[in-house]
Amino acid sequence: MSEPLLPRDAAASFTLPSEIKGMCSLPNWVELYTLSETFRFHTPEVTDPGRTNPNAMPVLVKTGDAGSASPFVARTVLMAKEVLQLASVPDREKHGALLEQMHRIKEELLRCVDASSELAQLVESEAAAVAATDFRLALGSRALERFPHVADLEGKVTTILIGARRAITEICQVPGHFWPMSRTHTSLDHLLSKELERTLGPEHALATYLQEFVAGTKQLIAFRNGQEHVATTQGPRLQVRNFELMPTNQLRHPVWYLDGQEPGNIAAQTQAIPEFLLGLAEAMFVGCVDATLTEWPPVFFERIEEVDPECPMRYRLTIDVSGLRFQTDAGAV
Repeated sequence: MSEPLLPRDAAASFTLPSEIKGMCSLPNWVELYTLSETFRFHTPEVTDPGRTNPNAMPVLVKTGDAGSASPFVARTVLMAKEVLQLASVPDREKHGALLEQMHRIKEELLRCVDASSELAQLVESEAAAVAATDFRLALGSRALERFPHVADLEGKVTTILIGARRAITEICQVPGHFWPMSRTHTSLDHLLSKELERTLGPEHALATYLQEFVAGTKQLIAFRNGQEHVATTQGPRLQVRNFELMPTNQLRHPVWYLDGQEPGNIAAQTQAIPEFLLGLAEAMFVGCVDATLTEWPPVFFERIEEVDPECPMRYRLTIDVSGLRFQTDAGAV
């Protein structure tokens, strides 16, 4: 006679505010995605692995405001999940660890998105506020009645650069799931020169394509070092300037630059950072999988021309039917 089913082992039921558009099973939880939200589901085995409580409950919690419609979700974990269902590399027992890596990348990218969007909105809000005064002068003064200023601009820039630095570090860990590495790399430049170019050859498609991202990652790391390490390395300092009145009486929006470089618009450039890093993450994952595909099953990467707005992945792994062979009475065809 079988043991009675404990309450904790009964089927879980829950209701989300909108339809589930995707999900990703990770070692200790399942992540569920609606179009615009992310939820995490834990079974009782996670919260009570020792099975001490027969009434242990599952946990469902909203963890973010980005869902399957976000490129930062679709082009990282959802793409990786679909690709790994067909790919035979790396070893299937390592797929979970690789999916966890892509999840970490997704989380860092979303933090960059939130921080850069918040800063851009603050800059726009301050600029709009002074424009609404029609740049009037204060009564009895030759100074502007309302001068724009982003509070704690330096701190907000620091948050963005820390997130970008972490994202680069996590992206650089992806090749370690495919090939043995001599060490852990946190620089794309070093990863290419000391590992991938030696493993694959400097002319390999992955190595040459990733070179296009080297200058951008080096600039981001230099900006972060210009904040954190300038006192010890004697390198160029990162200058962060708030709204300023120029000698021409024109208003300049916040800019940043390393000593000796030209100033760049903070709001515009920080908003470009997450998209740049997403492109790097996507290229790293797709390139590593493509470089290690086996002859069976015969698959290839396909660029998705008509992107689904509900899950805007750009690449899929497709079975190459021309490489299939079927056994019939007449022989292989």
